[in-house]
Amino acid sequence: NIGAGAKGKQKLEQDAQQAIVRENSYGKLANSTDYFCLDTEYTYDNARFDIIGIEWPSDKDARKIRSDCRLTFFEVKYGDGAIDGDAGLLKHIKDFVALSKNQVAIASIKQDMELVLKQKCALQILNNNAYKYFKNLGQIYLDSLKNNPPASSPNLDITINSEYPIEYIFLLVNHDPASSKMFAELDKVFQQFNPQELENIYIATASELGYGLYRRNKDKNKKAIDRFISLNDYYQELTSLFHKPQSQNLEKEQQ
Repeated sequence: NIGAGAKGKQKLEQDAQQAIVRENSYGKLANSTDYFCLDTEYTYDNARFDIIGIEWPSDKDARKIRSDCRLTFFEVKYGDGAIDGDAGLLKHIKDFVALSKNQVAIASIKQDMELVLKQKCALQILNNNAYKYFKNLGQIYLDSLKNNPPASSPNLDITINSEYPIEYIFLLVNHDPASSKMFAELDKVFQQFNPQELENIYIATASELGYGLYRRNKDKNKKAIDRFISLNDYYQELTSLFHKPQSQNLEKEQQ
Protein backbone atom coordinates (compact mmCIF):
# COMPACT_ATOMS: atom_id res chain seq x y z
CA ASN A 1 0.00 0.00 0.00
CA ILE A 2 1.83 3.07 -1.26
CA GLY A 3 -0.60 5.56 0.24
CA ALA A 4 -0.93 9.25 -0.46
CA GLY A 5 0.83 12.42 0.56
CA ALA A 6 4.54 13.21 0.78
CA LYS A 7 5.56 9.75 2.04
CA GLY A 8 3.60 8.06 -0.75
CA LYS A 9 5.28 10.22 -3.40
CA GLN A 10 8.67 9.53 -1.87
CA LYS A 11 7.99 5.80 -2.01
CA LEU A 12 7.04 6.02 -5.68
CA GLU A 13 10.26 7.89 -6.44
CA GLN A 14 12.32 5.34 -4.50
CA ASP A 15 10.64 2.50 -6.37
CA ALA A 16 11.47 4.16 -9.70
CA GLN A 17 15.06 4.73 -8.58
CA GLN A 18 15.48 1.09 -7.60
CA ALA A 19 13.98 -0.06 -10.90
CA ILE A 20 16.44 2.13 -12.83
CA VAL A 21 19.40 0.75 -10.89
CA ARG A 22 18.17 -2.83 -11.33
CA GLU A 23 17.61 -2.55 -15.08
CA ASN A 24 20.98 -0.89 -15.72
CA SER A 25 23.17 -2.90 -13.35
CA TYR A 26 21.61 -6.19 -12.32
CA GLY A 27 18.76 -7.08 -14.67
CA LYS A 28 18.89 -9.35 -17.70
CA LEU A 29 19.25 -6.36 -20.04
CA ALA A 30 21.86 -4.52 -17.99
CA ASN A 31 24.60 -5.60 -20.34
CA SER A 32 23.01 -3.84 -23.30
CA THR A 33 22.35 -0.43 -21.75
CA ASP A 34 24.89 2.39 -21.81
CA TYR A 35 25.23 2.89 -18.05
CA PHE A 36 26.16 0.97 -14.92
CA CYS A 37 24.77 2.39 -11.67
CA LEU A 38 27.29 2.09 -8.84
CA ASP A 39 25.77 3.82 -5.82
CA THR A 40 22.57 5.54 -4.66
CA GLU A 41 21.90 8.51 -2.38
CA TYR A 42 25.50 9.60 -2.91
CA THR A 43 26.51 12.66 -0.88
CA TYR A 44 29.44 15.02 -1.15
CA ASP A 45 29.54 17.99 1.22
CA ASN A 46 25.98 19.36 1.17
CA ALA A 47 25.04 17.87 -2.21
CA ARG A 48 23.12 14.62 -2.61
CA PHE A 49 22.63 12.69 -5.86
CA ASP A 50 20.06 9.93 -6.33
CA ILE A 51 22.34 7.72 -8.43
CA ILE A 52 25.98 7.83 -9.44
CA GLY A 53 27.49 5.58 -12.08
CA ILE A 54 29.50 5.36 -15.27
CA GLU A 55 28.60 5.74 -18.90
CA TRP A 56 30.15 2.94 -20.95
CA PRO A 57 28.38 2.76 -24.35
CA SER A 58 27.16 -0.74 -25.12
CA ASP A 59 28.50 -0.61 -28.67
CA LYS A 60 30.87 -3.56 -29.00
CA ASP A 61 33.75 -1.37 -30.19
CA ALA A 62 33.30 1.03 -27.26
CA ARG A 63 33.23 -1.85 -24.80
CA LYS A 64 36.66 -2.94 -25.96
CA ILE A 65 38.09 0.31 -24.58
CA ARG A 66 38.29 -0.15 -20.83
CA SER A 67 39.63 3.32 -19.99
CA ASP A 68 36.96 5.43 -21.64
CA CYS A 69 34.12 5.56 -19.10
CA ARG A 70 32.46 8.80 -18.02
CA LEU A 71 31.43 9.66 -14.46
CA THR A 72 27.70 10.42 -14.42
CA PHE A 73 25.23 11.64 -11.81
CA PHE A 74 21.48 11.05 -11.98
CA GLU A 75 18.48 12.68 -10.37
CA VAL A 76 15.11 10.90 -10.36
CA LYS A 77 11.97 13.05 -10.31
CA TYR A 78 8.63 11.28 -10.03
CA GLY A 79 5.70 13.36 -11.25
CA ASP A 80 5.50 17.12 -11.52
CA GLY A 81 5.20 17.68 -7.77
CA ALA A 82 8.93 16.97 -7.41
CA ILE A 83 10.10 19.47 -10.00
CA ASP A 84 10.12 22.63 -7.87
CA GLY A 85 10.41 23.50 -4.18
CA ASP A 86 13.33 23.15 -1.77
CA ALA A 87 14.49 19.93 -3.47
CA GLY A 88 13.55 20.92 -7.00
CA LEU A 89 15.62 21.09 -10.16
CA LEU A 90 17.11 24.48 -9.31
CA LYS A 91 18.58 23.21 -6.02
CA HIS A 92 20.06 20.10 -7.66
CA ILE A 93 21.52 22.07 -10.55
CA LYS A 94 23.13 24.53 -8.14
CA ASP A 95 24.79 21.62 -6.35
CA PHE A 96 25.97 20.01 -9.59
CA VAL A 97 27.38 23.23 -11.08
CA ALA A 98 29.31 23.86 -7.86
CA LEU A 99 30.66 20.30 -7.86
CA SER A 100 31.62 20.46 -11.55
CA LYS A 101 33.94 23.38 -10.75
CA ASN A 102 35.68 21.50 -7.94
CA GLN A 103 38.31 19.42 -9.71
CA VAL A 104 39.76 18.05 -6.46
CA ALA A 105 36.35 16.71 -5.47
CA ILE A 106 35.75 15.21 -8.92
CA ALA A 107 39.10 13.40 -8.88
CA SER A 108 38.27 11.98 -5.46
CA ILE A 109 34.82 10.80 -6.53
CA LYS A 110 36.23 9.17 -9.69
CA GLN A 111 38.70 7.17 -7.62
CA ASP A 112 35.93 6.24 -5.21
CA MET A 113 33.68 4.96 -8.00
CA GLU A 114 36.46 2.97 -9.66
CA LEU A 115 36.98 1.25 -6.31
CA VAL A 116 33.23 0.62 -5.88
CA LEU A 117 33.11 -1.02 -9.33
CA LYS A 118 35.99 -3.33 -8.45
CA GLN A 119 34.38 -4.22 -5.13
CA LYS A 120 31.07 -5.06 -6.80
CA CYS A 121 32.91 -7.30 -9.25
CA ALA A 122 34.81 -8.99 -6.42
CA LEU A 123 31.52 -9.61 -4.59
CA GLN A 124 29.89 -10.78 -7.86
CA ILE A 125 26.79 -8.64 -7.42
CA LEU A 126 26.58 -7.21 -10.93
CA ASN A 127 24.67 -8.82 -13.77
CA ASN A 128 26.35 -12.14 -14.66
CA ASN A 129 26.49 -11.25 -18.35
CA ALA A 130 28.46 -8.13 -17.47
CA TYR A 131 31.44 -10.16 -16.39
CA LYS A 132 32.64 -10.68 -19.93
CA TYR A 133 33.28 -6.91 -19.89
CA PHE A 134 34.51 -6.84 -16.30
CA LYS A 135 36.76 -9.83 -16.86
CA ASN A 136 39.12 -10.35 -13.92
CA LEU A 137 38.35 -6.90 -12.49
CA GLY A 138 37.22 -8.36 -9.18
CA GLN A 139 40.30 -10.55 -9.00
CA ILE A 140 42.52 -7.54 -9.69
CA TYR A 141 40.99 -5.84 -6.67
CA LEU A 142 41.42 -8.90 -4.45
CA ASP A 143 45.03 -9.33 -5.58
CA SER A 144 45.72 -5.66 -4.86
CA LEU A 145 44.68 -6.25 -1.25
CA LYS A 146 47.38 -8.92 -1.09
CA ASN A 147 49.90 -6.57 -2.74
CA ASN A 148 50.09 -9.07 -5.59
CA PRO A 149 48.56 -7.40 -8.65
CA PRO A 150 48.82 -9.48 -11.86
CA ALA A 151 51.18 -8.19 -14.53
CA SER A 152 48.31 -7.83 -17.00
CA SER A 153 46.13 -5.68 -14.73
CA PRO A 154 46.62 -2.40 -16.64
CA ASN A 155 44.96 -3.96 -19.68
CA LEU A 156 42.10 -5.43 -17.66
CA ASP A 157 41.42 -2.51 -15.35
CA ILE A 158 38.44 -0.26 -16.03
CA THR A 159 38.99 3.43 -15.41
CA ILE A 160 37.03 6.65 -15.67
CA ASN A 161 38.44 9.00 -18.29
CA SER A 162 39.48 12.20 -16.52
CA GLU A 163 39.34 14.16 -19.77
CA TYR A 164 35.56 13.80 -19.93
CA PRO A 165 33.56 16.35 -17.97
CA ILE A 166 31.11 14.86 -15.52
CA GLU A 167 27.47 14.81 -16.62
CA TYR A 168 24.19 15.21 -14.76
CA ILE A 169 21.11 13.48 -16.11
CA PHE A 170 17.55 14.06 -14.98
CA LEU A 171 15.27 11.04 -15.12
CA LEU A 172 11.73 12.44 -15.29
CA VAL A 173 9.31 9.66 -14.40
CA ASN A 174 5.68 10.29 -15.40
CA HIS A 175 6.25 13.95 -16.16
CA ASP A 176 3.23 15.57 -17.81
CA PRO A 177 4.57 17.35 -20.93
CA ALA A 178 1.49 19.59 -20.94
CA SER A 179 2.39 20.99 -17.52
CA SER A 180 4.07 24.41 -17.44
CA LYS A 181 5.70 23.69 -14.07
CA MET A 182 8.89 22.40 -15.70
CA PHE A 183 9.24 25.55 -17.78
CA ALA A 184 8.71 27.75 -14.73
CA GLU A 185 11.42 25.92 -12.80
CA LEU A 186 13.91 25.92 -15.68
CA ASP A 187 13.20 29.60 -16.25
CA LYS A 188 14.60 30.20 -12.75
CA VAL A 189 17.61 28.04 -13.60
CA PHE A 190 18.44 29.98 -16.77
CA GLN A 191 18.08 33.27 -14.94
CA GLN A 192 20.87 32.21 -12.57
CA PHE A 193 23.18 30.27 -14.89
CA ASN A 194 24.50 30.80 -18.39
CA PRO A 195 24.16 28.01 -20.99
CA GLN A 196 27.88 27.17 -20.80
CA GLU A 197 27.51 26.24 -17.12
CA LEU A 198 24.64 23.90 -17.98
CA GLU A 199 26.06 22.23 -21.09
CA ASN A 200 26.73 18.90 -19.33
CA ILE A 201 23.21 18.50 -17.97
CA TYR A 202 20.72 16.34 -19.87
CA ILE A 203 17.16 15.09 -19.83
CA ALA A 204 17.09 11.32 -20.33
CA THR A 205 14.86 9.26 -22.55
CA ALA A 206 14.26 5.60 -21.84
CA SER A 207 13.45 2.61 -23.98
CA GLU A 208 9.77 3.16 -24.72
CA LEU A 209 8.15 2.37 -21.34
CA GLY A 210 11.20 0.82 -19.71
CA TYR A 211 13.94 2.08 -17.42
CA GLY A 212 16.85 0.92 -19.55
CA LEU A 213 19.09 3.89 -20.35
CA TYR A 214 19.98 3.47 -24.01
CA ARG A 215 21.72 6.66 -25.04
CA ARG A 216 24.05 6.08 -27.97
CA ASN A 217 22.67 4.94 -31.32
CA LYS A 218 24.18 4.86 -34.81
CA ASP A 219 22.44 5.56 -38.07
CA LYS A 220 22.93 3.55 -41.27
CA ASN A 221 26.14 5.48 -41.93
CA LYS A 222 27.40 4.62 -38.43
CA LYS A 223 27.10 8.24 -37.37
CA ALA A 224 26.60 8.60 -33.62
CA ILE A 225 23.16 9.72 -32.47
CA ASP A 226 22.51 11.03 -28.96
CA ARG A 227 19.00 10.08 -27.78
CA PHE A 228 19.26 12.34 -24.72
CA ILE A 229 18.49 16.05 -24.96
CA SER A 230 20.66 18.72 -23.41
CA LEU A 231 19.10 20.95 -20.77
CA ASN A 232 19.77 23.95 -23.01
CA ASP A 233 17.83 22.43 -25.92
CA TYR A 234 15.09 21.18 -23.62
CA TYR A 235 14.60 24.66 -22.20
CA GLN A 236 14.38 26.12 -25.71
CA GLU A 237 11.65 23.61 -26.56
CA LEU A 238 9.69 24.50 -23.44
CA THR A 239 10.14 28.21 -24.13
CA SER A 240 8.54 27.79 -27.54
CA LEU A 241 5.61 25.97 -25.92
CA PHE A 242 4.96 28.00 -22.79
CA HIS A 243 6.58 31.42 -23.11
CA LYS A 244 4.17 34.16 -24.09
CA PRO A 245 5.68 37.09 -25.99
CA GLN A 246 5.42 40.48 -24.31
CA SER A 247 3.05 41.69 -27.03
CA GLN A 248 0.53 38.97 -26.15
CA ASN A 249 0.66 39.87 -22.48
CA LEU A 250 -0.01 43.54 -23.31
CA GLU A 251 -2.97 42.61 -25.52
CA LYS A 252 -4.52 40.61 -22.67
CA GLU A 253 -4.05 43.48 -20.24
CA GLN A 254 -5.67 45.94 -22.66
CA GLN A 255 -8.63 43.61 -23.15
